[in-house]
Amino acid sequence: MTRSLSKKAKSNAKLRDKAVQSPFRPEIQPIEGEDLHVGHRWAFSPDKSTAHEDQSDEASSSNNSSVTPRPKLWQGQAFNTAGVSTQPPYPLTQCLKVRNMFDAEVEEGDSWPVRIQNVILEKADNKGDILHMAIDRGSREGCVYLKCATTDDAGKVYQLLHGWWFDGNLVTVKYLSPERYQYRFPDSVKATFPLQPSNDKR
Repeated sequence: MTRSLSKKAKSNAKLRDKAVQSPFRPEIQPIEGEDLHVGHRWAFSPDKSTAHEDQSDEASSSNNSSVTPRPKLWQGQAFNTAGVSTQPPYPLTQCLKVRNMFDAEVEEGDSWPVRIQNVILEKADNKGDILHMAIDRGSREGCVYLKCATTDDAGKVYQLLHGWWFDGNLVTVKYLSPERYQYRFPDSVKATFPLQPSNDKR
């Protein structure tokens, strides 16, 4: 009877051992001359093959400085604006201040301002001409400044950007006086041709 019970206990112990995975390990103790399974104990030891893979991944990512950054995407309007204008009754000026286009603290690489410029130009393509654009890299509000060809163009760009989600952020737009814009960006006076995306996506 004792022998049959011990055989059954051993058999059950083997089944439990197969079912139990890391980080628990079976604990075997000798009882009445028999090695029996008495439970499990925490014995965390990372799998060497997995650890090696993780280290390889980290090494490759740290050594590969030319990793392509994830694309930034427009994610739709924040509000249902069907039949309702989200801008003033008429365009006020040809200059705009756009907020929440980026987070300077998390942007990667040196080319992210170009990517921001491209996504704005792509969205405004064939709808509103933008002559000048300035991206305030140090802005905590992710500000981009635009000078459009006409006030009508500014109104169209306003409508295209204001109240839209971009890269998880709600974009807002407001009009700036041309005098204030020109004072801050003197080079904008010489901008007379519409900007085009540098990546040829139109």
